[in-house]
Amino acid sequence: MRELPYISPDGSPFTILESVTKEACEVLSLLQAISVGHPLAIGYWFEYDDRDLDISAWENSERWLLPEVVPLIQSATPIDANVVQDELQQYAALPDDIRRDLLRSMDRFILSQCRCQPTDRALDLALAFEIAVSGERSSAPISWKVSHRSAQLIGGPLKLRKSNRKIVADLYALRNKATHGSSLKDMGGNAGDGLRAAAEVYRTVLKSFLKLGKKPDWDTLELEPYSR
Repeated sequence: MRELPYISPDGSPFTILESVTKEACEVLSLLQAISVGHPLAIGYWFEYDDRDLDISAWENSERWLLPEVVPLIQSATPIDANVVQDELQQYAALPDDIRRDLLRSMDRFILSQCRCQPTDRALDLALAFEIAVSGERSSAPISWKVSHRSAQLIGGPLKLRKSNRKIVADLYALRNKATHGSSLKDMGGNAGDGLRAAAEVYRTVLKSFLKLGKKPDWDTLELEPYSR
């Protein structure tokens, strides 16, 4: 972390520290949603270089950046630092409005991966998709719009696009069951498999945003496959 003067007459160091923490949270969201695909935790602390100033060291205990729902982290996921660096640079190059929407979307995705109940996972994951790709208002049903746009944004052969569209459409079927009071536990492993498949499609959608580097022209994208 960069150095900052912690003692000043106007309290500006606290504003800087808050800004650094906010930046760390944004990077953490990107790492969780794109790089590893599951929740992470980051610990941080503050300390003086000059120990003689550290008269309240007992207050500077380690703190954690955690999602609203505390996650159960069961495994470590190896990642390529060079790939992560590329993803961070691509994300930073996006227009501000797209970054804001994707950050809100990624935070919902992270919550979906923290949830224990399949119904809650389905609701948060569907909302993550909607924030990312719903875009401008449209008279089209939300499940069709989100599934179709997700498949087209990822692109690829027709067979792949049809498969991705079905995975997201199936997620909305789970979401509809959840919103109407049905229990997804009755579906056994089918619900879990569907949620995991949809999560992977969501992560691919995010990577497609990074590669595109700008706001998609949704009207055009709905009519033809996105080609790289």
